Parts: sequence; structure tokens; C-alpha cells
Amino acid sequence: MVYEDRTVLDCQDRAQLRWVLLLFIKVIQNVVEFLAVGTYAYLARSLWKKRVYNTNLSLLLIFLPIPSVIGILMYTARDVIMFTGCTSETIIMIVDSVQNAGMFGGALNLPNFVVDRLCATLMPTMYESKRFPWIALTMILIQLVLTSMVVLAYQTRMIPFLYQTIIFTISCVMSVVVFSILPAITKKIHEHHRNSQAPVTILVSILVMTHSHPKLMRALPCMRKKTQIAPPCNMTVISSDGRILSFSAVEEQKIYFDNYKTMWTK
Repeated sequence: MVYEDRTVLDCQDRAQLRWVLLLFIKVIQNVVEFLAVGTYAYLARSLWKKRVYNTNLSLLLIFLPIPSVIGILMYTARDVIMFTGCTSETIIMIVDSVQNAGMFGGALNLPNFVVDRLCATLMPTMYESKRFPWIALTMILIQLVLTSMVVLAYQTRMIPFLYQTIIFTISCVMSVVVFSILPAITKKIHEHHRNSQAPVTILVSILVMTHSHPKLMRALPCMRKKTQIAPPCNMTVISSDGRILSFSAVEEQKIYFDNYKTMWTK
């Protein structure tokens, strides 16, 4: 009898220790979640208020953490349901659906960001000239539609779990591959613009040399040809790094320094 009593006490002590450890872990988890959500809210407010980046990129950076934050909060909601002993199937189904939506939406963040960088690299004029973030809103809407479709397929068991895992794995691998070759694409575009502007650079260099060295100017053969100069009908402004600008360099410089002035004064 004494041996059995000791065994029962040991089992009770172990059960109490497990509950204490579980409670300690959950407290730490909730504190970390609270800090993460607070940090995200502060960074999102600062990013949108200071407006240092392009509006498309700013909106996308603000939206990307939201699905993951929703998934994390739903984990806490499930813990609350288990702790309170709630048996309502409707509440449990809603929490599970929102949690799955957050997880699936977070899995689409990387492809979404890659598409944004592709648009900024391949279509710089359209990406930078639009004040309203059409590109970011379109990608966010597509992400929401795809997330809803995947959650519906998950709840109705239309697509097996194995196929869902394969699809998301392939999308993540393709996104990583495309994101890794983006620097090479940007470098080639930069070299193309630099090469297209090379004759202008050479002409300016020769003019500077001839005006600064009179003997060199007299030594060069003089060739005169009649030409006709027409006013430019379509002018493209290109920065020194090869990017096509939607406005003049003076206006870009003014906007750039005005943004920094606003950022540091607030």
C-alpha cells in the first residue's frame, strides 16, 4: 500500500510539473506574440507615414506580415478554446479556417514579393510613375483570392494534403530561383542602358578635352556637315545608374530630399 501511494504521488507531481511547464511556455509565447504584433504595428505606421519607399513597395511591405500575424493569433485563440473547454463546433471551425487562411496566405508572401520586384525591374516607368499603388493592390487581391480557394479546398477535402504540399513547395522553390536571378537581370539592364548612353558620354568627353586644350582642338581635323535639328517629340529621362525616370532629375532630387527632410523632422 505504501508503494502504491508513493507511485500515485509521483504521478500527480509529474502531472503538476507538466502543467506548470506548459503554462510557463504559453506565457512566454503570448508575450512574444504581443511584442511581435506591437513591433509590426509600429513599423507599419512608420513606413506608411514617412513614405520613403515607392507606394507599391510600402503597401506590399505593410501587408506581407498580416497573414502570419493572423495565423499566430489564431494559435492563441485555439489555446483559449482548449483552456475554457469550449465545444462549439462553429467556433472551432471558424478559428481553424482563419488559422489555415493565415498559414496559406503567409506561404504566398514570397511569390508575391518576387512578382513585385519583377515588375519594378522589367517595367520601371510604369512602376514608378503611378502614384496610386495599382500593382500592389492587384497582387494583394490575387493573394486573397488564391488563399480563399485553397482554404475552401482544404475544408471540403477537394485537394489531398499531399498535393497541396507539393504545390506550395514548387511555388516556393520557383520563387527562390527567380529571386536569386533578379540581381543578374538588373545588372544586364543596367549595362544595356549604360551602353546605349556610351556615345553621349564619349561626345561630352571629347568636347571637354578640346575646349580645355586649344592645341588639341587645332590638331583635330575639322569636319563640317549641314544638319537639321528638330525639337524632340518624345524625350526619355535616364538617371546615371540607367533607370528610366518619369520626371526630370531636378524634380526627382527635390522629392528625394523632401522625403528625407519630412522623415527626420517627424
